[in-house]
Amino acid sequence: MLCFVALTSFPGWHEENYGDTGSEVWVKSFPSRRLLMLCLVSSGLNMMFMLASALWQHVAAASAKSLIEAGSQGFAAAHVGGAAMALVWLGFTLNAVVTLYFAALISYYKWLDRMTDE
Repeated sequence: MLCFVALTSFPGWHEENYGDTGSEVWVKSFPSRRLLMLCLVSSGLNMMFMLASALWQHVAAASAKSLIEAGSQGFAAAHVGGAAMALVWLGFTLNAVVTLYFAALISYYKWLDRMTDE
């Protein structure tokens, strides 16, 4: 949510005069480096918290299943919510994609600055 709000804060499309012909063109500015670093750090921290919660949920579900089956001495069968665990790991994977996107975007902007300085 923090990344979404931060990325909506920078300006959108605006008109600029093209120097050679004098015609007006639509230009969209890049987000600032601070904003991208804020998004990268927040999504990275979120990814680490999601990894910890996914691992704890996985361990807790497996432990609860074995505790119920052992405690009932075979009279009750327990099933671990595979769909719930899949959703947690899917959320973690999508968050990892977002974190990698921000890292790639920052490195692309650095490369672009280096190319335009030459």
